[in-house]
Order: sequence, then C-alpha cells, then structure tokens
Amino acid sequence: MAIATWDDRFLLGFPDLDRDHRILFDLINQLHDAYANGRGDERLDVVFSVLGDYVNTHFRREEDLLRTCQYPRLVPHLAAHAVFSADVDDMFRRYRQNGNEKLVIELLAMLTNWWHFHVLEDDADYGHYIRDKTSVSG
Repeated sequence: MAIATWDDRFLLGFPDLDRDHRILFDLINQLHDAYANGRGDERLDVVFSVLGDYVNTHFRREEDLLRTCQYPRLVPHLAAHAVFSADVDDMFRRYRQNGNEKLVIELLAMLTNWWHFHVLEDDADYGHYIRDKTSVSG
C-alpha cells in the first residue's frame, strides 16, 4: 500500500520537472511498499539507479531553468541539491559495502524529508516566482 497518493496540486506547471517529481514520488512509494513487505533490500539497486538519474538529470534541468529565470534563491537551492547528491552518494557507498534494513529506513526517511521540505516547499517557491515573473512581464 502506497505511503501517499499523488495529487495534482504537487504540479509546478513545468512538464519535464513535474514528470521528474512524479518519478521521485513513485520511487518513495515503491521503496515504502518493498520495505513494508520485507523486500526493501531487494529494491535498493533500482532505487539507487533511479536516484542517480534523478540527481544528474533533474537537478541539471531544474538548475538551468532557475538560472535562466534569475531565481533570487538560486544559491541556497544549488546548495540543497549538492547536499542531497552527497547524501545519496554516501548511502550508495554504504549500500555497496553492506546494505541492510537500517539503510532502507534511512533512505526512505531521507527521500520523504526531501519530498516534503524541498519539492513541496522550495521547488513550489520557484514555481510561484517564475509564474509571477511571467505574468508581470507577459
């Protein structure tokens, strides 16, 4: 059973970024379901593969948009991305050394926290900024 249900109010209005966010949202649910069914360790290869793509592709796409739009909170946004990327790399390294149930719980907590505090707050902020800037200049 999913930990959460997708809601269209999560959409920012930028199709590629929204698609990326949906992938992350689904990944959190998949990891939660696997853990709840005692198969969390089995999903970690897939989770880390998807996270690698997310970090490399989504962050670059998002950062390019924020630079283009001259987002005033770009620097802290980039810093948050750097910390998240380093945390994912660290967890992947630890998983490769000796993945275990504790790591699944830690990763699930990190991803859920990222979703709530970065995607739903920080990313929503740049969405509002860009829409406001576009409506004023358009």
